[in-house]
Amino acid sequence: MRASLSFSLWAVVLVLGLALPGLRAEEDGGSTDDPIGDAGVGMAGYVAPSVVSEHAKIDLDIKDIEAAGTDWAAIKQIYMEGKNSAKSSGLRNLQSMSTSFSSGSDEYWAKIAHDYWGAWDFADQHLMAVLDGTDSALYGNYATGVYASTDAARKQMVKKLIKFTLLLQYAIHEAEAALVKFNDEKQDGDYRYGVDGSVHAWDEWWAFYVGSLEDGSVEPGEEGEGVGYGPYILAEKRARSFGTDNKIVSNGGKSRVNWDLIFAAYAGQRYLQMPAEGEAIMEIQKCLRGQHKVPLIQACLEYGYKSSSSDITPDADLAKIKAEAWAFCAAILPSIHEASATDAETIKTELHINTERRPDWSKVMGAFGAETLNKMGVSCDAVNELSDEDYPDNGHKKCKDSKMSNDMADTDVCGDIKMPSSASIAKVAAYALGFPLLLAGAMLY
Repeated sequence: MRASLSFSLWAVVLVLGLALPGLRAEEDGGSTDDPIGDAGVGMAGYVAPSVVSEHAKIDLDIKDIEAAGTDWAAIKQIYMEGKNSAKSSGLRNLQSMSTSFSSGSDEYWAKIAHDYWGAWDFADQHLMAVLDGTDSALYGNYATGVYASTDAARKQMVKKLIKFTLLLQYAIHEAEAALVKFNDEKQDGDYRYGVDGSVHAWDEWWAFYVGSLEDGSVEPGEEGEGVGYGPYILAEKRARSFGTDNKIVSNGGKSRVNWDLIFAAYAGQRYLQMPAEGEAIMEIQKCLRGQHKVPLIQACLEYGYKSSSSDITPDADLAKIKAEAWAFCAAILPSIHEASATDAETIKTELHINTERRPDWSKVMGAFGAETLNKMGVSCDAVNELSDEDYPDNGHKKCKDSKMSNDMADTDVCGDIKMPSSASIAKVAAYALGFPLLLAGAMLY
């Protein structure tokens, strides 16, 4: 069983965050901004030692976008100009989180997306097609499509694309940026291993993933609406339907994905402050990449099933459900394609928003077999199976692993992540503060 974090170790996090000198961090396509806001802010159980409180407020833009309903002009203004998330040069905006990839990227998540969609800013292209109500054979016929052109479908596409494609990819980009900074031998030690260097980028990953509102709850309701507006909430919602809601996250969440991610977040935060720990950080990155795929796979499966039969979803509600299915599946299609072009084509054919018929559920299930999941870096256990309690006799059963074979993503390594020893953490604190004994009481138990 993994170690718990003692009060004194939490103190290390806060002291480290406040003690190290401030540096400038890259964001939004390479621009430099002195971060504004507060350090030591808790987000869904994770305390960020660097200044990311304003970053987390990007979820307030999403909340306002959802509140705008079908006022597409108002939505575009918030999306393109920003509203609630401040930085020293102005307002942070969601659109730039996609267009910042337009110059190319070697990052795993961005690269496989580009390989599949043929564009670095594919998320923005897709969203603008939805917002402008234009036709696209690639993304969807949002002007003339039987389902895609409806307000019900377009509203769902906006909500899901922003949270689970655009913002998720950008959050993961920040985690990748942390590794780049850690390995940048041209920079000094404070930048590479300091709270305002690699750790700041790491904190940005979590801030964008979680947002400022998330408390981990999934309240009763048709969809089980939680309070969050970041990608984090998807893992909580889908965990209930796949029996992966058996953990206790400190903020009240139950998702196994978020439980693994918050442990990885704290471990990564510490290892990034310790020179010569590149191998440990790489393993944490593999865990992170793999775990971020799991809720998207679960969502693609669940909404693929919900849209497959009029006994589950009546025709009157089909536009909404088909749009949700397409948004979730489109987000994970690049990873499926990396593992199996054939299975990716199956998912696209069955669940594309332009496909007017209902999907063949047996084909959707078949596309997520053990071999493909394992090539994606996801174990059968991580996905589990669609609940018979929620969906009686749905036929989806947990697969049996073949061989995990993705060098960049692997959910199995999450269980092997170790928190740095208390002695190692104390050394980091001593280096930061200039005297070795202040935090010698930091400990894990």
